[in-house]
Amino acid sequence: MNVGQTGQTLDAIIKDEPQLVLKNNIARAWKHAIAKGGFGTLLLARFDNVFAFGAELINQGEADPAILGLEGIPYSPRPENGQGWLPTPIEDPQVRKRVIKAGQDSWTAYQNARAQKAPDQGPTIDRGDVIMQYCDFLRQMDIELTQSPLLAVKVLIPPTGKNADEERVFRSEVERKFIDEYFMLRRLKHPNIVRTHGLIEDPKYGWTLYMDYIDGLTLEDYIISQEDKRLPAPVALKIVERVADAVKYCHANGIIHRDIKPANVLIKIDGVEADGTPKLIPYLCDFGISKNVDSSQTTIINLGSPHHVSPEQACGNPVTFASDVYQLGSLLFEMVTGKGAYEGLSIDATLTLLRNPTIDHPTVVRDYLPNLSERVKDLIEVARRKDPEKRWIMDKFISEARYIIEKGLYDETPRRSPTRTELIELWKVVDLRRAELETKIQFIRFEEDIDKAKELYKAGDFIEFEMKVTSFAAQLAERPQRYTKLKEELTRLLLEVADNRLKAKEYTQVGTALTYVTKCIDGLKNVDTKVYGEECQKLSVQFGPHSLFVSNFSNVADSLKSVEKGIKDVYTLRTMNKPFSDKLSSLELQLTGVRGVWTNTPRESIGSAYERMGQQITDIEDALTDLKRETRIDRSSGQ
Repeated sequence: MNVGQTGQTLDAIIKDEPQLVLKNNIARAWKHAIAKGGFGTLLLARFDNVFAFGAELINQGEADPAILGLEGIPYSPRPENGQGWLPTPIEDPQVRKRVIKAGQDSWTAYQNARAQKAPDQGPTIDRGDVIMQYCDFLRQMDIELTQSPLLAVKVLIPPTGKNADEERVFRSEVERKFIDEYFMLRRLKHPNIVRTHGLIEDPKYGWTLYMDYIDGLTLEDYIISQEDKRLPAPVALKIVERVADAVKYCHANGIIHRDIKPANVLIKIDGVEADGTPKLIPYLCDFGISKNVDSSQTTIINLGSPHHVSPEQACGNPVTFASDVYQLGSLLFEMVTGKGAYEGLSIDATLTLLRNPTIDHPTVVRDYLPNLSERVKDLIEVARRKDPEKRWIMDKFISEARYIIEKGLYDETPRRSPTRTELIELWKVVDLRRAELETKIQFIRFEEDIDKAKELYKAGDFIEFEMKVTSFAAQLAERPQRYTKLKEELTRLLLEVADNRLKAKEYTQVGTALTYVTKCIDGLKNVDTKVYGEECQKLSVQFGPHSLFVSNFSNVADSLKSVEKGIKDVYTLRTMNKPFSDKLSSLELQLTGVRGVWTNTPRESIGSAYERMGQQITDIEDALTDLKRETRIDRSSGQ
């Protein structure tokens, strides 16, 4: 809300009489635009008939009818956090008229009271009491309204020059965004977010959004106003910390801003700091393209300013909280350098670079500020990573900014460039750290695998549980001593698998589990393995009578896989008109042998897998029979 861009000071503007009278004399606005852009023009205004304003809000379900002394009208108050709240408008035309009349009557009474100056005009009413009643009414609607008579009114003024159809489509889309912006802002109460007070449909000017007036500059203009066209790091850090806190508050209310940039942050100078520098209060504004977390994805055209969008926005991918973190990093970059990361590039070139994950940003902060501290550099560049998963989470971004501010970690002495020998030695340390990090990551993954296996077991999903355990058992069993705790947990899980399979007479799966148990026990150092050893021995004894048959059965399973592959090979040879008779005969002999081993294996020694194997053999025999029949047909037809 930059008065400066009109070429006039605030004092110069308010000396003139307001020239626009808004609906029911709610407010009077000056024609001087204090900001333009997006889909609205911002005008400086002052409240006049606040009672009519209250009546409008009551009819929209956003204010308590009691503020106008009305009773018997249902009202659902806004919860403290505002989340998920939607007002319930008054539908009954008669009730709406009653509310409007109450507002007008209150306004008339107020004007009459103020006009009484002498006893001959009737009973004298203390003007101070009248003003107090007026302020009390404002306080009941919103205590913030008592702070200043001035406000900003955003008027929906679409550009001219369109034909009627284009104008109608444009206005419909813009009105939707206008209303969306209001309901988003109405939910938010944060000291660094511009407040809204009401959205009124004016019969002359259309939708008008009543907002706090911030007497100051946009951050963009404030940066330009500085002597070296940039902000000192201490000043920039304080601003971004406050803006980030406001964005975090938005996220907690399910809102992603998506267009954080210097033009959308207002700066108010509120006295001086202890060190004599101006005390700056930033306000986040312009939620016109913000979205609820659960709302549908919109197109790139509506995703913000091209030079400030995140890479995922440029790609048309869904935006997340990480998209706002990226823009906070870019905001801090622009404050301390006075330059945009993509400054001087065309929109097409900017979007092309943003969409390519393998290409770095054209500039980094130390290109401009080589003496900037490592902490500030990391705060900016980690936030600007192209991969959203590699950026700061919001809490960490804020805590890191606050730590830098608290410790004053803004600059550092330039370091000399390392020699080639020093770089080689440094790389060895870096490589070690990388290996250590990979080990930690692997450890965490094993922990997650074990936790998932436990969840499956608790849920009674025993098949998935056993598949999960055996999928990582081989890798974990071979790990060194530092994995002792995990291997101990794995041992317990594997013993559970073996015991379950024995009880279910699924003997083919017992041997593998016990083999891994033995490997784990061998690798358990400084742990009393007696209990595990005894349990493993007990299960091994139970499994003993079945082990030889299971081993043979495993060989049969391997042979079946070989036959299945052989049948596929014959089909391939047949397609290529190559000889395959010998191959076919060999498969018949192999399958006959498999059938013989299976027939001579005691069913009770294998368990339920015996029947499944028998069915599998039958299916493969049928497939082989079909193949032989097809080859005979080929020969008889001369193929």
